[in-house]
Amino acid sequence: MVVHVGRLELPNVAGVGQTGLSLEIPATLSTYSVGMVLQLSHVTAYSKLLDFSGLTSDTGLYVYNNALNLYVGGSSSGGNIESNTTFSFVMTRADQTVSIYFNGNSTPVITIADPSSTFLLQDSLYLLLDDRSRSEYSPWGTLSHVRIWDTALSPAEIPNAFPTAVPEPGVCGLLMATVLGGVALRRIRRNTRKA
Repeated sequence: MVVHVGRLELPNVAGVGQTGLSLEIPATLSTYSVGMVLQLSHVTAYSKLLDFSGLTSDTGLYVYNNALNLYVGGSSSGGNIESNTTFSFVMTRADQTVSIYFNGNSTPVITIADPSSTFLLQDSLYLLLDDRSRSEYSPWGTLSHVRIWDTALSPAEIPNAFPTAVPEPGVCGLLMATVLGGVALRRIRRNTRKA
């Protein structure tokens, strides 16, 4: 099972919140991977990326203090996230262990034991949506990709978890291609006239 999402804008409007996604999970998954490619406007305050509690508690994956932060009463953090800069993560769960990989690196930035099954995928998975408790922690930014696998990706698979975008050529590149194309066309015409 792989789920893809196109581009989703998360508004930067105070009090709006609750603009994320929810996905129904047809059967409980104890082994899985969830990944996203996104860009956030604010990365120092709490921004909830994944909720595993059915929107009933703060348990989940956040961005906080420029890092990914896995919160389960206490927290573990890793990665270095800058505001308005695209980043990706993949969270895997297998054998009661949760690992979080950052920006395609095959070494996890967070690894914790999950013997109490806090991070099972069951009923619904909430993405970029806060639990509606005391404060609003739904993030502001842009979501480019979401993928969910019904298997835990291996560290070797993490670098290829998301498609690599083909960079758009800059103005200088287009200008140089036009000049070189013109020169080549001129030589071809000149050589055809001589023949």
